[in-house]
Parts: sequence; structure tokens; C-alpha cells
Amino acid sequence: MEDLMSFDVFINGEWRSASDGKYFNSTNPYTNKPWATSEYQQISLLSLLDAEFTMEEIEAALAQSAQRTVTRASIVVR
Repeated sequence: MEDLMSFDVFINGEWRSASDGKYFNSTNPYTNKPWATSEYQQISLLSLLDAEFTMEEIEAALAQSAQRTVTRASIVVR
């Protein structure tokens, strides 16, 4: 079998595995052959805890972005 790829998630500048260590298999729908399986390579299966962490990171990033926008606007207005 050809080399398969492994996938984690990229959140806030870091590659993260699923918090509970679970992974899932993925099959190419065209060939019906696995292209990432837990036997060879893995795709992180994110849990509710991972989703909550991701949402917290997104909210923090949006808050930082909004603050930068306000700062830039105040500079332009001056």
C-alpha cells in the first residue's frame, strides 16, 4: 500500500491531536480505497472538548482583530 498521510488540526498556530487521542479512517469516495486509516496513518477525530477549545481560540483571535481595527481607525481619524 502506498504511504498514507496523517492529519491533525491547526489551531492558533499549533498542530493539535484530538484531546482523547481518537482518530478516524477516511476512504477516497472515487476509488473506494483508504487514503488515511488508523492502521497506517490517522486523522484526528475531534471531540466536543476540542470544539470548545477551538471556539475559544477563534473568539480570542476575533477580539484581537477587532481591537487592532479600532486602533487603526483611531490613528486614521487623528
